[in-house]
Amino acid sequence: MKKKILCTIFLFLFAYGFEKTILGMELNRADYITYLITLAGISLYLLYLIPFILGVKYLSAKLDISRKVFVVAFICGVFIAPVFSSYANELLDKLWSHFMSAKSLEKWSDALTAPFSEEIIKAIAALFALSLFKLNTGKDYLLAGLGSGIGFQFIEDIYYVLPNGSSMKALGNIFPQVLDRLSGSLGSHWTYTATVLVGLYLIIKGGKKLKGTVFMLAPVALHFAWNSPLSGSEEEYSLSGPILTTLTLGLFIMALTEIIHMEKKTKETVDIAPPSSALDYRFADTAEDEQDRCSAVEIQAVHVREKI
Repeated sequence: MKKKILCTIFLFLFAYGFEKTILGMELNRADYITYLITLAGISLYLLYLIPFILGVKYLSAKLDISRKVFVVAFICGVFIAPVFSSYANELLDKLWSHFMSAKSLEKWSDALTAPFSEEIIKAIAALFALSLFKLNTGKDYLLAGLGSGIGFQFIEDIYYVLPNGSSMKALGNIFPQVLDRLSGSLGSHWTYTATVLVGLYLIIKGGKKLKGTVFMLAPVALHFAWNSPLSGSEEEYSLSGPILTTLTLGLFIMALTEIIHMEKKTKETVDIAPPSSALDYRFADTAEDEQDRCSAVEIQAVHVREKI
């Protein structure tokens, strides 16, 4: 019954998010040439999406993980997380407007909204995918985080390049914007969400609360720094982008290493276990049962002979 309820909720959220996402891609006052140019620009995102999927395929084979949770988490990341993140961003924006001037809020809005709302909702989307399959190992948490993060990143990158109208200026901005998004794709949402999910696993099931808390909070801080106007990422010779990307990738590698280490430790524990495990106990129980049955038959035969 619980599984049916979860599936029903998933289908509703997917249907709602699918409708809002597709309608959100409708271009104002655009002709078919505009759509074709936009589609050509968006297709460049395959430069990171295809290698990423191949990497996930290799990782899932190495860690012996079913890729079904990645697929569902990816769907959640594309059609569910972005829609509700946008709602949460609007609410946070209104909240901050009570404490900041309009000028300051315009400057800091991206840093004060997205890192908090998006990281929470992407993580919830990944956990929802895990709950559909009742998966609870560290490697499953990692794969769900990767799926939700890359799905969110892909749809966000698409929205960033949608032109406003068919003017030459609008069309001319498509490919520069695509290249700008590609330049930041190396350490973006996929690393944030995967690291957060590893942190959640370490806190809930891994017994490493301190390290798990670091893995959960660090991506939020890095996301805040990336969106902050203090980062100076728009300056021509700024090193903030490469530094933040290095820190983000380094944090993700640490989280990935933690999961691989835990997986190896689990396998070593299983391999060290004595061979006389469940199978031997089963045979032992069978032998004992057989002996008990034979004894019962013999006792019954004695009683029969005594009566005769």
